[in-house]
Amino acid sequence: YCRYLANLHIGTSDALRNVTFLLERLFYLSDVITDAAPFTHIISCLLLAYSACVCLRTFKVDIANKWEAFCFAPVIINPYVFEIMMYRFDNPFITLALLIAILSAYISSKNEKRWLFVQTALLFLTLFIYQAVISAYLIIFLYKFITELLHSNTNLFQTVNKMKYWFCTLFFTALFYAPFTLFL
Repeated sequence: YCRYLANLHIGTSDALRNVTFLLERLFYLSDVITDAAPFTHIISCLLLAYSACVCLRTFKVDIANKWEAFCFAPVIINPYVFEIMMYRFDNPFITLALLIAILSAYISSKNEKRWLFVQTALLFLTLFIYQAVISAYLIIFLYKFITELLHSNTNLFQTVNKMKYWFCTLFFTALFYAPFTLFL
């Protein structure tokens, strides 16, 4: 309710959420904080559904296999995602950032040099929408890394070399974002 009274926007330069500030202005077509609760929740559900589809592709889940689908369900249906939906104003922007981070991870799973700029740019963009969603990229990366290490006949160095564009994406994102942390 404080946002109503003080007209506090979600996107602020103090939190380095400049892209959120821009999206918020475009979304509400106003400089006044607006409650569009059912509409924003519908948009968030659509973004989460698309995120689930991208995750299915990233993890190569066979939805025809009931056990794989059952084991995958907690990835999308979990308390963190439900908590996002409880935010009155932030939910479409957080779910958009989550989708962008998951898309970056999906592109990273291709592990090709030609996609390095795109996956880094997407991950970098998430930091200007909602910084916490970078953890989704990190979790997918760790899962893929551990899976690759355990299920292939490679050692640690070969696995790191095989997933070098994942590491490059994280390195370049951190490198480019570091100067902006001075403004926090």
